[in-house]
Amino acid sequence: MAIAAAQLLDRFDRVAILDFDAHHGNGTRDIFAARRDVLYVSTHQSGIFPGTGPVEDVGDGRAAGYTVNLPFPPRTGDSTYTLAFDELIDPIVRQYLPDAILISLGADAHYKDPLTGLGLSSPGYVSLAERTLKLARSVAAGRVAFVLEGGYHLPALAEVFAGTYASFRGESVHLQFRDIVDPNERGKEVVRQAREVLGKHWDL
Repeated sequence: MAIAAAQLLDRFDRVAILDFDAHHGNGTRDIFAARRDVLYVSTHQSGIFPGTGPVEDVGDGRAAGYTVNLPFPPRTGDSTYTLAFDELIDPIVRQYLPDAILISLGADAHYKDPLTGLGLSSPGYVSLAERTLKLARSVAAGRVAFVLEGGYHLPALAEVFAGTYASFRGESVHLQFRDIVDPNERGKEVVRQAREVLGKHWDL
């Protein structure tokens, strides 16, 4: 993903990376932490490998605010991701106005995943993808790429990506993994903390 962003910067002024994998993208963060031409946003599970990405990490030096970390507790799912997208991700990306958006779409934040403990459902994933596509069409002329990252429950992985692809075509597929494990914004305290920290850099 970092290589793709660097390539895009040969053509464009600003690129946003939205990382929805369950693990923090520490390598991508380190590469761009001191740069303002890449906005890096990561939603991830706190307390698991690689153990990086606290809310307080907003980037380095003049690029403070261009790194956004949302380390969610276990069982965080659909309602929290919707809250985070509406209150943080969408407004920050709209203010940043990237020329292109890259999505690290890891299906390992799914509640069925055996290696992590987050709680997105398959419809939650598809909704997240649809919101992201709408955002990209609004601010980046539709220049967006979704890239497969983690995901270790193969049936969930398959339907997340089938559902995501179908939604881009204005279609739908049957999604069997629809349980809601986070009906009450389990990660809302993380969103609140991030608003407080990032409010020094963005209008939130």
